[in-house]
Amino acid sequence: MVSTGEVARAIEALAPDKAHGPDETETEYLLFGGPSLILHLTAIFNAILATAHTPGPFLHGQAIPIPKGHDKDLCNLSNYRGISLVSTIKLFERVLINIIAPEISLNPLQGGIRAGFSCLHTAYILQETIQRVQKENTCCLPRC
Repeated sequence: MVSTGEVARAIEALAPDKAHGPDETETEYLLFGGPSLILHLTAIFNAILATAHTPGPFLHGQAIPIPKGHDKDLCNLSNYRGISLVSTIKLFERVLINIIAPEISLNPLQGGIRAGFSCLHTAYILQETIQRVQKENTCCLPRC
């Protein structure tokens, strides 16, 4: 179960002035919501864990393309990086990571929650592996 202290620590780690997700919950709402908000969020997070049901709004995100630099050709799609604006679930993810991180060892290919890595690293490795398999006409899966 999640404690109010864990939720409070996750909220304190949030950076202010970040864009909100589809649920339009501003980071400042969480930062200045006080003990009552922390108590309610803790109850919601524990209900999610107890029922193994994630509320629909927690499942939605919004992908936004961001230019990689000011001097780049904005007509070239490779000059953009994607960010995903997510709802309050990001806070829930942060709480869970703080709880389980000390108890698990991550696969070296896991990029989404490791400092200095992103899902793009993993996607790149997958793309390179697929291209190599196609080039060498080999496959490690049965019945290829």
